[in-house]
Amino acid sequence: MSRAHTWWLVIVPIVVMGGLPPLASTGAGAASLPTSQASNPLAAPAPAAPEVTPDRFLSPSADLLVNGTGDVNGYHISVADARNPSVWLPLATLDPPLGYDFSWIGQQCVTGDGAYVVATVAPSVAATEPADRAEGGFAYSISVSTGQVIPLLSNVTLASFSPACGLGDTVALTRYLTEDDSPTQVFLVNAATGVGTTSFNDNGELTSAVPLTSDTALAVNGRQLVSLAHGSATAAATLDEDGYDIVPDSSGGADLLTASLANPTTAEVWKWQPASAPSLIGRGTVDATTVAMGRSG
Repeated sequence: MSRAHTWWLVIVPIVVMGGLPPLASTGAGAASLPTSQASNPLAAPAPAAPEVTPDRFLSPSADLLVNGTGDVNGYHISVADARNPSVWLPLATLDPPLGYDFSWIGQQCVTGDGAYVVATVAPSVAATEPADRAEGGFAYSISVSTGQVIPLLSNVTLASFSPACGLGDTVALTRYLTEDDSPTQVFLVNAATGVGTTSFNDNGELTSAVPLTSDTALAVNGRQLVSLAHGSATAAATLDEDGYDIVPDSSGGADLLTASLANPTTAEVWKWQPASAPSLIGRGTVDATTVAMGRSG
């Protein structure tokens, strides 16, 4: 497994007798964009309505800290203002009504405008099944200012790079149609409305897909940087090593990391701009080098 493609690691101390009903339903063909909970059969199931306590919410202008923890009652998301990091406020609990008694796992990102937390969640047992890791997650958007939960999409990957938030309120959600992690579907969805803006199909294994705009994205396939635009995937640049952790910037480009199995302890930081070759801007150890998106890039 390359560094560009890691999974949530969960230890599940449960013996399942007689098997578990599949979480994912592998399909093929064109990607279906989310439209609304009522009309979209692929929308994530709606969780129970949260208890609305307006004074617990934060302004989207705040510098947010976000944390997620899971148990048998759901996946609990809390937020804090970075200026007061010791005070954590409950934002939402995601508990899709699937009838399972397993603990929930998840991960989340914050949209570039600071207005929404987007989370992908799954029963913990999904991390042990290749098909469920490929497309066994449920994605939701949560308003930072109101706590409103918007179901986005079912059957998304549990890979560490999804969801991926962009500079505004667009989020990229990735789905693999087989347990071999290909073909790939990438959906761009408006976190404020839950409506999809566009989608892309690729026969290969795309990783680290992130929105650049509301209808374009950037991803990698090994050493190939891939542009997703106008409904198709095209080569944007060739990298020296495998790419991962793409972060969009405010100029329309992106920063990203590369590493290789031949030199597994070193990560390189690259800057990419459209119509330009990537440029090396830094280097560090793999375990200590990251790139992160700030507010609006």
